[in-house]
Amino acid sequence: MNLLRHWKKVHESDLSSVAFEVNEYLEKPALVILTGDVGLGKTTFTSRFVQMIDESLVTSSPSYSIVNEMDDILHGDLYRLKDAGELVHLELPLLLEDKTLAFIEWASAYKKELLSIIPEEFKCYEITFSMNDDETSRDLNFYSID
Repeated sequence: MNLLRHWKKVHESDLSSVAFEVNEYLEKPALVILTGDVGLGKTTFTSRFVQMIDESLVTSSPSYSIVNEMDDILHGDLYRLKDAGELVHLELPLLLEDKTLAFIEWASAYKKELLSIIPEEFKCYEITFSMNDDETSRDLNFYSID
């Protein structure tokens, strides 16, 4: 992985600015893996990113649906998967055929398998979210995955 950008002391109100900056780096079509503990802003970041692209688009947590689609954007959440074998049933390569962006939460346990089934034209990235010591802000690291 190659670190592209680091943000320190990011508050929820800063996530729109971070999304704008991330968008400047992305080579599309792109897969963005979002990694971090519960409540650190993965879904909020995705929502802000999607609305930055098109204010009429609305995304919600895909924790129960596993995958949400909005025009040419896919938002997935692998939290409820029990093992990597369940990735096959999601048929992600088919879902990504007409997409330019995909955000996948909770993919770290299945990263190797996920990257092996993503269409090869997709450039892959990862954003890690971690809580700061003050517990009011987060650090974010943005990587390209080679």
